[in-house]
Amino acid sequence: MAANGEKIHDKLINGRQLKCVQGGTTAIPGAFGCGKTVISQSLSKYSNSDIIVYVGCGERGNEMSEVLRDFPELTVELDGKQESIMQRTALVANTSNMPVAAREASIYTGITLSEYFRDMGYNVSMMADSTSRWAEALREISGRLAEMPADSGYPAYLGARLAR
Repeated sequence: MAANGEKIHDKLINGRQLKCVQGGTTAIPGAFGCGKTVISQSLSKYSNSDIIVYVGCGERGNEMSEVLRDFPELTVELDGKQESIMQRTALVANTSNMPVAAREASIYTGITLSEYFRDMGYNVSMMADSTSRWAEALREISGRLAEMPADSGYPAYLGARLAR
């Protein structure tokens, strides 16, 4: 799906302009505690998408509980009145203490939800936090299956999975 140029988000975050377009892909890399979740919440609040799918892949339990606590308090103006962003948000919560196979499946669950809503005619934004933990889950599963590792022990098919 090619980006069509219509912005879903164009805000100043941490002193920098962050532009996202419908059909586009945006990566927000960063170290622990640098504000990636805050940026995801900002994208959820200020995007003009109809549906937000937020995937917490391998997140610490306290981070997901923070999202579950904070998201209902965030509001957005829809049709002239304030609504909770939870009215248009689907959360896929997968904490780090859950099975590794579930961590891998959480991203695909989010993608499936996003495609379902897209096929229903909605504009959908999907946030996956954290894809690095998803890649670590692939590495762990690959190691348990005795597959030949590639760079840094990650499975050789990681690039193909990322490209999907």
